[in-house]
Amino acid sequence: MSQPGGWEAKLGWLGSFLAGQDAHQIEILNREAFVAVIWEPMDANRQEVRFSPEDLERPWVPYKLRPDSTSRSVLLSALGYELDAAKLNPASIVEEEDGFMVIGSMSGRYENLFLTYSELDDGGRRRLAGDRFSTADSDTTEVFVAPTPPSSPLRQRLHLP
Repeated sequence: MSQPGGWEAKLGWLGSFLAGQDAHQIEILNREAFVAVIWEPMDANRQEVRFSPEDLERPWVPYKLRPDSTSRSVLLSALGYELDAAKLNPASIVEEEDGFMVIGSMSGRYENLFLTYSELDDGGRRRLAGDRFSTADSDTTEVFVAPTPPSSPLRQRLHLP
């Protein structure tokens, strides 16, 4: 799973899976041999499932993108599209209060990427309408920002101030 690319379909499928689990507080960890998905369902303890590369690359991936949907599938698929366009290979994806924090490698160095739900929802709608925007024409450095709230779950786990 360490190779970059193909995250739009993989994350779209995981989003569909997570929507079916009524998941929130999602974490996706990309490891060499598997992708671990951790979430908290409504009124239950945290759950974890591991998917092999073969699981995430099957041709029957059961998710659908609809322009009127803000489901996990659409949001995570839009996030995957952004990762693929930026050629960012994610090590971890953590859902925060207003979006997703991604830590990953790009061109041999680690980068942080934070995209809000509204940015992903807008991007997903634009892509579904046929407007596949090019990162070559836009400044992608705008989306690389420091983690937002100091109380974010990721910052707490990493013991950052």
